[in-house]
Amino acid sequence: ILIHGFIASAQTNWVMPGVFNALAADYHVIALDNRGHGQSGKPHDPAAYGPQMAKDVVNLMDHLGIGKAHVAGYSLGGFITTHLIAKYPNRLLSAAPCGAGWVAPGDARAGEADLIAEALESGNGITPLIEALTPAGQPKPTKEQMEPMNRMVLAMNDPLALAAVARGIKHLAVTADELKASGVAVHSIIGEIDPLKESVDAMHAV
Repeated sequence: ILIHGFIASAQTNWVMPGVFNALAADYHVIALDNRGHGQSGKPHDPAAYGPQMAKDVVNLMDHLGIGKAHVAGYSLGGFITTHLIAKYPNRLLSAAPCGAGWVAPGDARAGEADLIAEALESGNGITPLIEALTPAGQPKPTKEQMEPMNRMVLAMNDPLALAAVARGIKHLAVTADELKASGVAVHSIIGEIDPLKESVDAMHAV
């Protein structure tokens, strides 16, 4: 089961880059559009997101009669996967949270998610997200570089739904004790200068 990232979809995250078809040579592969994205529903209430995004994966498995699965998620999908590791370990054969790791309750990054939500709500796109994901020592994108990207994001998505997704992210947090008790085999992939690597290192430590 493949869980895509923020502002993406199953098509753009997994099918177009060839990941879906490569895995399908050996596995029965399922890729869903997260709520707030793609062809799924797009509520504007932050309470509709967070843990419910992980529960959607479990509900889909129940609907399809799948007891356990290998689950891989990228970026936001990685945080959803980590929530599954902690909360639904009995449904996972293995887990691959990629481009994301573990965020503990009260983590300071929750404030960054609120800045992203505020930008989307005010029609300013995802500039705070791109700035937060720019590796240390790398130049942040200029306003001129961001304008076409923001126009595309706003045109192809429901910005208020994405803002609600961002506000719900902090509720995906799980405790160290929950991760330690999980017992799920975990393999994470992330770039060495990705700012979110520290969340993977934190997960590895527990």
